[in-house]
Amino acid sequence: MIMKYYIESDDAIRASYAMDILLDGIGLGGKIVQSPDDADIIYSKKAPETNERRYVWIQADIIEDWGEIPSRIGFLDDIPVYYNRIEPRNDYRMDSLRILGDIVYSTYVIAVGIIEKKEEKNVWGIIIGSNSSMERMGVLNTPVIARYSELLRRQLSMIRELHSIPRWPDGKQYAIVLTHDVDAPLSYRTSFPTITSALSKILNDAKHGKLLSCVRDSIVIGRSLTLRIVSSFLTPEEDANFRFDDWLKIEEGLGIKSCFYFATISCSDQYGSPADVEYRYDYPAIRRKIMKIHESNWEIGLHASINAGESQTRLEAEKEKLEDIVGECSIEGIRHHNWAMGSTTPEKTLWNQFAAGFKYDSSFGLNDSPGFRRGMIWPYFPFDHERQSIIPILEIPPTLMDGGIFYQRNSRKDGVDKIRRHVSIVFKHRGAVVLDWHVEQLNPRRLNNAGSALVEVLRDLEKDANIFWASPNEMYHWWLKRKDMILEHSST
Repeated sequence: MIMKYYIESDDAIRASYAMDILLDGIGLGGKIVQSPDDADIIYSKKAPETNERRYVWIQADIIEDWGEIPSRIGFLDDIPVYYNRIEPRNDYRMDSLRILGDIVYSTYVIAVGIIEKKEEKNVWGIIIGSNSSMERMGVLNTPVIARYSELLRRQLSMIRELHSIPRWPDGKQYAIVLTHDVDAPLSYRTSFPTITSALSKILNDAKHGKLLSCVRDSIVIGRSLTLRIVSSFLTPEEDANFRFDDWLKIEEGLGIKSCFYFATISCSDQYGSPADVEYRYDYPAIRRKIMKIHESNWEIGLHASINAGESQTRLEAEKEKLEDIVGECSIEGIRHHNWAMGSTTPEKTLWNQFAAGFKYDSSFGLNDSPGFRRGMIWPYFPFDHERQSIIPILEIPPTLMDGGIFYQRNSRKDGVDKIRRHVSIVFKHRGAVVLDWHVEQLNPRRLNNAGSALVEVLRDLEKDANIFWASPNEMYHWWLKRKDMILEHSST
């Protein structure tokens, strides 16, 4: 089924992108028309003149520049809506076919990241969610774009019967996507293969006057060598962080499969950052585990290095290293270490990902809180504001990383309750919970038992027949199939 919409705006391209996101959430196709008389949805500043055709009117704000940070926030009931000049009005229910708040503009500035510009960020350009204005206004912890979509659906259903494509397959009502970043699979460092290479890096840093780096690396190397001596009496499989088989066993028991994102660049590589991982992907135990996971039909993805997004060539090189291990299988998915997509222009990184052959990204996450950085709880194609173009790589937005709860002081019970609360929020709005739980978190000494807390929640959810359990790759292929179904349904 197709919804025709009329846009009275100087920036129809950006408005149309936001409108299509809202309709995509409903499961309807959209088509822009040139006359309000032909439209099911009219987006304009003033109410259209009445005619015999029934339509939904969305009141447009006065917007001079869609790339500027919106100056105000208002509410439709309890739904936050960004605006500049025309304040949302809570009396919209008095006329069921009017939405007196610019949910189109608000969708755009959230989904495209315009509102992130004013937030405090860490060194990698990731917003600090805790106590941000987005958190205080309820934008970060509530999937507001899904709520806009629900509001539009209710209004549209009053003008005609909607024949929409379900958001999830086989009658499922919501989804869970489980993923694991592989950051510290061993409790000791393997990125310095020999003492010679370790000393070489220290001497190189000293030569270039990087004294702090020398001190830091000396401490790290000393600790690593000590741990390696101790660990020499153990096999890697006996290391408390090496929990791949445990995750596989747990997920097999639940009847689900996840994705493991492996890094192929370490902090000791030529283009590595000090914040990159400390293991080598080709370390024999790691290499064997990659092969086993792949042969067991779990998904393998790339955990791109801190600096990888700067270059298509670097992304291709990191991807190829992983593909050399898994054989002919192409690596389709990517997630950047520390969510590092570029401090100012993550869109450039997305274009480089696409050019390097990736099909989906899952990097628009948060470090310090649960939440919805871009307001989304279903996959979507990002938009490049500067190019005025959709980026042809699917974003599968992470909604909760282990540290979002367990970096704080929480009892295990409090942690379990917070995971459940996050899941219930997403499920309420028929979205996808996208979990990022580092592989080493099943070590009970790490991060306040974050691993066992998640496992408890997952086992409780096993009984819910309404869940679509998917790996990111499965989610990618379902979403493309769904979009084809919407397109086909709209043309009939």
